Amino acid sequence: MYRLENFGRYCVLEVYSEKKNEVSTYKGYANKTSLNDFYGARIKFLVQKTKEKNNLPYAQIKIYNTANLDDNSSTSSKMLKKNNFVRLFACYSDVEFNNLKPIFEGEIITVKNVYDSPDNYVILECYGGLQTRAKRLPSVSLQGQVSVDKLLSTLQGKIDDIGFSLNKQSLNKIDPNLSTKILSSRGFSVNATDNVSGFLDKFTSSISSFDKKITWYFDDIQKQIMFANLKNEKPPLATTGILVLERGVNSKLIDNSSIERMNKELYYQKATNTQKTLTPEQKRQAKLGRSTIGYKNSVVIASPIIPNVNLNTKWKLKGYKEIPNNISLNTLRWEGDTHGTGDDWKLEYIFTYERNGNN
Repeated sequence: MYRLENFGRYCVLEVYSEKKNEVSTYKGYANKTSLNDFYGARIKFLVQKTKEKNNLPYAQIKIYNTANLDDNSSTSSKMLKKNNFVRLFACYSDVEFNNLKPIFEGEIITVKNVYDSPDNYVILECYGGLQTRAKRLPSVSLQGQVSVDKLLSTLQGKIDDIGFSLNKQSLNKIDPNLSTKILSSRGFSVNATDNVSGFLDKFTSSISSFDKKITWYFDDIQKQIMFANLKNEKPPLATTGILVLERGVNSKLIDNSSIERMNKELYYQKATNTQKTLTPEQKRQAKLGRSTIGYKNSVVIASPIIPNVNLNTKWKLKGYKEIPNNISLNTLRWEGDTHGTGDDWKLEYIFTYERNGNN
């Protein structure tokens, strides 16, 4: 199942119009068509989900050889419209589809029709969890001493009522003592003008500390608001249900730039301690390595697309002896091309960590 061959790629894009109550399905395999199903479509995609605050699940999806979007008679493109809802599935063809979860669910934000002969294609820019931006919290007013648990327990039902599920357990896993943390001794109120996103930003900031940088994210697979600690998260112990990323077997290291950058900094330090200026050769050596933009201390590992992986998947690395011990999974990126012939059907795992004296 977890292989690198250039065949057996399985991709399905479902597009739903709430206004028309219609669904069109684009399938990246086979050579047949039906009224609303388009088989053999070439689909390229880049999907990203991250625990970074304020970053929603994102997907860029390209569908090739569709007709002009302005031509309403073109059945293959009539559903590719702004605000329509999409679900994207990707794996290998031997995976049972009934048990497969989408790698992305969200709304089409922009549609771009590209004419680049001989291939014409449509680019869909999509975001998931947009409702966290728009949904407003009902007014909440609590009297007296207010703890984290009291506030979240009060909000639990109210958030459920507007279509969310608040996962308190994910916060308890970070630190069970957080539930007793006192937020206010003089009551607490939530203004009805606050949206869910804004409230959660303020809440996680208020309970964060030097050794716990707590954030939230919307898990569009489990349909839950989750909490995570971006600082010093440890990988779980090897138990059943863990995804093992084994070097040279089902995964490979594609970017250890943070380690190279650390070596570069140590090299600079050593060189400047012995002499005030660097020789051209020393400068060349000090510039070795490449940066991972946006992730200060990070390691990137890639595997073939593995079914049903999400940001909460338990994982273990095997065969990566040079990787720091205190890394945590920060971001997932799915990249695929149903008609590709190279290493372009992969899942990237971006692990981040806080540097200390041992790293």
